[in-house]
Amino acid sequence: MIQAAWKHSKYWGNELTLLTSLDTEVLVNCFKDLFLHFRLADLVKDKLETVYYYSEDAEINHIINLVSTMIKEQRSGQDLKIRIMQLFYHYTANAETVHYDAMITFSSNSLMKPLETITGLGIDEWKLEEAYHFFIDSVRLFIKNRQPITDMIHITQGNSFNFFKSNGEQYTRRELLNAMLNTPLGMIGLDENEWNLAPVIALFPKKIYIYGSNISEANTVTLFSVFEERVQFLSWHEFPFQYSK
Repeated sequence: MIQAAWKHSKYWGNELTLLTSLDTEVLVNCFKDLFLHFRLADLVKDKLETVYYYSEDAEINHIINLVSTMIKEQRSGQDLKIRIMQLFYHYTANAETVHYDAMITFSSNSLMKPLETITGLGIDEWKLEEAYHFFIDSVRLFIKNRQPITDMIHITQGNSFNFFKSNGEQYTRRELLNAMLNTPLGMIGLDENEWNLAPVIALFPKKIYIYGSNISEANTVTLFSVFEERVQFLSWHEFPFQYSK
């Protein structure tokens, strides 16, 4: 158990005195988590406004959330975390007193480059999201007034989707390709080399059953985004036909 005493200083703000010894690595990790939780958002916001010239609050807040998620999921931000850890090790080594706010202020210049990098990656992520939403809207508009061609199709998850007719017969690549070539997929940026969404648009069923183990799989999410209530996700054992995964 960690014991500490807290007081507020006129000059240094909040002061926390540890009454029990604490391993340096544990202390530095605490400082790192404190920084990421309470300081990162303000610093990323500053970079968005002063370096990348963003001004819309909604866009700024969304990019900040993306940056935070990227770091939490360890998809990026490792350079920033390593730099933070190095700085905190430097300031806390053999120190009897550590002033956290001063430590952050004096270290700010050293953190600028990794902060700019992670902010830029957050912007890239946001632009990808925007492009994806634009694409989904385009596909929805494309299929809006089309009449269904097929009553239903069954789809199994895999490296790419596998498609089955209502009687359990698997669609051949030739059958799918013919349907795709007869559909102006180029209008929405798809072609005959896309084998997940394009065949579904070409077959255009009233109902789509997809079987697998991961409803959050990217191609499955796209199907739900485009066809919405037409799609039903089911587990592998509910697949009604014989099929070897």
